[in-house]
Amino acid sequence: SRLPASRKEALHSGTALCQELLQPQGIAFLAGVLPTLVTGRASDLCVVVAPFPTPPAFRNRQLRWIPVAAIRDSISRACIALAVGRTRTFLPAPARQRISIALDGQGKRAVVRLPPPPKPIIPLSLDASARIRRITAAEAWLRNALETTPDLPGDDGYLQSWLQRLGITAAEPLPLHVVGDPTADTTTCRDELLNLPYTPRTKPVATAVPSRPRWVLAATRPRSIFDIVLPDALSSIERWLRLCSADLRRMQHGQRRAFTESLAIGQEDVHEPYRGHVWDLRESSRLPDGTYPNLRPSDCSLRSHLDLNFIDRAMRHHPDRLLHDALINGADLQADVGLFAVFMPHLTSLASLPHAVDRVDKEIRRLLALEWYQHREPGDPADPSSPSQLVTALPFFPIWLYPNGAVKRKLEPLRPRRTSDGGAPRKPLFTRAGDQVISVNAACDIRGPAPFSSPSPPALAWERSLAGQKWPAEVKPRVADTMRDGAILRAAASLLDTHVYTFTDDIKDFFCQIRQRPAEYFKSCILWLPIVDGASLSVITELVLCFGRSPNSNLAQRFADLIGDLVCDRFDAEEAVEFSAALSQGSASALRSWLRVRNAVSAASQRNEARLYSLFIYTDDLLALSVGARRTARLLRCWRSVTRDLRLIMAIRDKADIGASAPWLGFAHHVCEGILVPAPHKIFIAIDVLRRLLHQPLRPDAAVRADEYQSLLGLLEHLAVLAQHRRSAMHGLWRPLRSLGPSDRIPPSAVRHIQPKLATWLELLQ
Repeated sequence: SRLPASRKEALHSGTALCQELLQPQGIAFLAGVLPTLVTGRASDLCVVVAPFPTPPAFRNRQLRWIPVAAIRDSISRACIALAVGRTRTFLPAPARQRISIALDGQGKRAVVRLPPPPKPIIPLSLDASARIRRITAAEAWLRNALETTPDLPGDDGYLQSWLQRLGITAAEPLPLHVVGDPTADTTTCRDELLNLPYTPRTKPVATAVPSRPRWVLAATRPRSIFDIVLPDALSSIERWLRLCSADLRRMQHGQRRAFTESLAIGQEDVHEPYRGHVWDLRESSRLPDGTYPNLRPSDCSLRSHLDLNFIDRAMRHHPDRLLHDALINGADLQADVGLFAVFMPHLTSLASLPHAVDRVDKEIRRLLALEWYQHREPGDPADPSSPSQLVTALPFFPIWLYPNGAVKRKLEPLRPRRTSDGGAPRKPLFTRAGDQVISVNAACDIRGPAPFSSPSPPALAWERSLAGQKWPAEVKPRVADTMRDGAILRAAASLLDTHVYTFTDDIKDFFCQIRQRPAEYFKSCILWLPIVDGASLSVITELVLCFGRSPNSNLAQRFADLIGDLVCDRFDAEEAVEFSAALSQGSASALRSWLRVRNAVSAASQRNEARLYSLFIYTDDLLALSVGARRTARLLRCWRSVTRDLRLIMAIRDKADIGASAPWLGFAHHVCEGILVPAPHKIFIAIDVLRRLLHQPLRPDAAVRADEYQSLLGLLEHLAVLAQHRRSAMHGLWRPLRSLGPSDRIPPSAVRHIQPKLATWLELLQ
């Protein structure tokens, strides 16, 4: 069947069919435009949900109804099944069992239909109609505010560019039993809510920059890698590079991974004059005498697209000095991995997922174009007569070549996302002298010198006892926090006779916008396909925070908290002027009453509670709540002023939303109505993985990979609001991931201990 050629055509087709299905007694709405899998290319399939009490008279005579079972062998079955499940979420319980699919003769439309029940579906009550009119009016006020609020100087058109995202989430359906329920209104307890404090903002931690040894240029320096490494070790490295690059090319053509060997080279395989250093073999580092220096741990000329002068001024008195040092001088992972050269093969997901190698290659080339990555090929450009062995591609020695892989995207499985395994090696790996190699992630979490001379792997209990001491606790906002603040803001909006609005935004490549210290470069390299035509391979150096490293989320969240504090400080000053101007007019009795109550709350909490907004940033995802259309436009402008001053690179506008509701962390936050709706497709994904885990002993073919399980746990952390955020709901669930790589299968023995907990989650989500 031919699908719509574009998203615009799909929306037009679905809207037309909605109008055709619309009956006086019922409702019809557009469920969404969902991606489908057609010959490896993403297309759009429009799905319309139409619950109605009586069969409509279709003008389109080509439309035919088919049962759900008929789509079992359809290429679009995944998308249609997702739409059916999503529809069931928003239907009353008695109507959920009677659903069928309609496709027209050309296959351009798909409709989820509910056959006529014996009694009419929940009618649109007066209360529901009033809610719909209220949301429509609220977004009309916000549209006017975005059109008339002046932009920042030199930023013309920014606020107007958000109009295209206005009302996107509000157009999605609310559950019918909630929309028609007049008791689903929190404004009845307004006085109690007005006296509640907001969720406390995360306080910046006090950290200190660790002392680092002063860099001294080595007296004896090599002219090439052949001066550094003994011949036998060079032969081993040459063989590994040849076999691993050949295996990568096979995986690019859809073949299974065949090379699984890891290699570790210790200082015993280094010529004695060159031991004890990391050598920088990049051409840009070559000295005038033709030798290569030992790697500088820091670089005063570190280039960054961020405005480092602005950051330095903003953090002059900030207690988190380690974050300041990371942003100004580059991030230090504090991972003492020893002077080993470690070579690890790529993950099996590059072979198991379609087009994974090509997708990862495209991503690497994009980051190379941004100068966030560097590449080096075999051969010495300065000496064409030098040997052209593959080892000449290594930009450092010692060096870590760590595994890359790919994971499925939730709704686009044919467009996998790149990932890296910072926890490799997953199995014990020793040098020729018997020294054990520990992963970068393990070294990040261990305080003090690592046991490099241990003849056997360190005990897991010992590792756990030392874990988490280097890094401050990572505090992220929770969905329950947004619910609390949203309820308080709705109470204020009710008193002030206005509405609560929200907007979301996304910082693009957030990890990559933070540079690494040069001392980390040799731990952040990848063996990859040739970037330059005619080369046999390339070695990529990541100059920015890498994927798969455990401290990166910690650093990024602390940076996000800093961004949020800058926005709040700037907007609080702006709000103080606005409050003074409003109170001076003498007619703001409601505002004066609200300020009197909130100032008393501020005196008790010792925080600023007299504000009509809240801000949450989960790593790189922003959610802002605000009372009043004008205030929302000004808060959006303030957010823009801070991100522009920092020179942050933001994601495309299609990843942002604004209006009476917006999606964030897998939930649709209908803040204007005080309703939170979990994303149905995320619920379905979680249910699928939970069922496979519980049925794994009976169906070995349905085994769950470690990266799938980790994604499930991340989703359950967000859905913990459904379990009243009881930490016991997640107790023990992370244990099966210990000592497993992303491509490893979760063993049934690991599931056995947590089976009751998984069954509880499955029952809750179902």
